[in-house]
Amino acid sequence: MSKVSYFLRQLFRPNSGLPSVNMCYSAESTGIDRERWNSLSGKSFWITGGGTGFGQSIALCLASAGSRVFVSGRRGQKLQETVDTLVRSGLPGSVCIPVIMDLSNPADIENACTVVSRSCPDGLDGLINCAALPERAGPTPLSSATVTYWDSMMAVNLRAPWLVSRSMAAIMAKTGMIRILNMTSTAGWAGTAGVGLYNITKAALNNLTMSLAEELALIYEEAHVQVNAVDPGQARTEMNQGSSENPDSILPLVIKLLTYPNNGPNGKFFHKDGRFLDFGFSTPFEKEL
Repeated sequence: MSKVSYFLRQLFRPNSGLPSVNMCYSAESTGIDRERWNSLSGKSFWITGGGTGFGQSIALCLASAGSRVFVSGRRGQKLQETVDTLVRSGLPGSVCIPVIMDLSNPADIENACTVVSRSCPDGLDGLINCAALPERAGPTPLSSATVTYWDSMMAVNLRAPWLVSRSMAAIMAKTGMIRILNMTSTAGWAGTAGVGLYNITKAALNNLTMSLAEELALIYEEAHVQVNAVDPGQARTEMNQGSSENPDSILPLVIKLLTYPNNGPNGKFFHKDGRFLDFGFSTPFEKEL
């Protein structure tokens, strides 16, 4: 079995329990110099899928740095758990705003974009698309899945980040910087049997990242555009309960990308360890993050 096949089979292996949340976030714990860490204070970010896993870790870290975070998902209870975790750490709950939405519903997405836009009259500083559906169609999804199931996977894993990103680009441009991070997966480079639909959605998300990066750079010539994708690797989340890795492992790279100054990477692909990942005609980012 190849390494990629092993990873993807582990990705959906059931297990029990999720890692405890680490609230000791700091410049030191994320490997960011103090000036860049401090630059997050007073900024606003939107994290889809912010109630669990990587999205929750990112939201908690940004809030700890002094940012205001919008966390969205369809389960209000999970979003509230993110707020409650912040409150238990001593931060005011007001820095984390839950925005309930069903990513399969374009009307819900439009309403959520309106809520966030109105809450950020001076602009949104970044969007992190973390929410995604895992593969749950059995061992041969490309042969046996229904059209309805195909549509639901595409709606959440591909159409939703497209709709949110294009709706919020103009709001982010108000800050002079458009920052979008799409959470991809090794699946986007794979063809492993059993998770074929998930593979396709992540490969398509990769192309969306690269294409949107170029298009937004043309539309918003006065803004600094940084649209990139991150492969988080394995970590124990609701989608991947077979891993022992903490989702906080993605934070050093994410914070580096969210604090990178002007003329940063755009249309690039990174593994959580900082390695450039080759996809399509994307070229490596030659500067140090």
